[in-house]
Amino acid sequence: MGRTDVLGQVVSIPFSAISTPRRIRLVDPNFQQFQQFEYLGVSYRGDSKIYIGINGQTAASTLSTTASLSGTALGNKQIFAIVSQSAPLAIWTKATSLSIQATGATAVAVSIVLGRV
Repeated sequence: MGRTDVLGQVVSIPFSAISTPRRIRLVDPNFQQFQQFEYLGVSYRGDSKIYIGINGQTAASTLSTTASLSGTALGNKQIFAIVSQSAPLAIWTKATSLSIQATGATAVAVSIVLGRV
């Protein structure tokens, strides 16, 4: 019993995803205790796909055509997922960094929601 579905702190980040993967650091290494986020939500509007890499995994559109949430990946807390308009990403995990890449020639406005219990 550790996690509840009620978030005590919620942070929203507007972000522009482009065709080159870009990383967002979600913790400040200057703090003695890392305050990790426990919930990650990614959504957007558009026709392209968004590729997400979590905790050191670099987003890449060539890695896979389906979400890779294997036991090994979850054990290492390195997750790669594909987000589409009809299937936004909502996952409970300890997130320290986020890598995002979009397909297509134009930037895609992405909404990132982070939460802590």
